[in-house]
This record gives sequence, C-alpha cells and structure tokens, in this order.
Amino acid sequence: MAAKYIITQDRKKLFHFNLKTTTGEILATSENGYGDRKSCLKEIKALQKEIVKLQKIITTAKIVDETMNAESIKKSVHSKAKTAPKKNASKKATTPKEAPKKRGRKPKAK
Repeated sequence: MAAKYIITQDRKKLFHFNLKTTTGEILATSENGYGDRKSCLKEIKALQKEIVKLQKIITTAKIVDETMNAESIKKSVHSKAKTAPKKNASKKATTPKEAPKKRGRKPKAK
C-alpha cells in the first residue's frame, strides 16, 4: 500500500501534515500546527523512525491465545476421545409422536 505525507498550511499560517494512502485513507495526522515548514518536516522524520520501530515490534510479536488455558484444552481433548457411542444410533430420526390411540372395542354402528 503506497502512501505519502501531505503538508498543508492553515489560516493561522501553521503547518500540518497527514499521512495518506493512495485510496485517501488517513493513517496519521499531526496533532499540532508547526510555525515553520522545517519543524513540520522534522516531526515527519521522527514519525518515520517511530514507525520503523513499531514495525519491528509488531512483526516479531508472539501470539498468545488466552481464550483457553492449557488445562481446559487437555480436558476437552480427552473428553472427546472417551465419549461413548450413542445407544440406538442406527435408528432413523423420527418426528414427535402423536398421542397414543385408545384401544378397545369399536363402538357398534346403529
């Protein structure tokens, strides 16, 4: 993703910068106005150095997944392995049964 620093000057004659991508997304912006262009450029250089440091930290950072601890992972793995097969697993699934019909003599026709 290509980007560029854009330096602008406001009505008060203070210099500002934005770091923008080619799609127009602003990645960084100056917090303060600078009295001269040289100070603004100096701040951009400082930001570039900071970005390089952060890039090294970010790309070498380890990923630590704390959503499950090691003990619960072991338990979940072992419990899945010991699960007994379901009884009557070969039977087809059925829909809920209707109420049983009453048995007995049929009423006589008149």
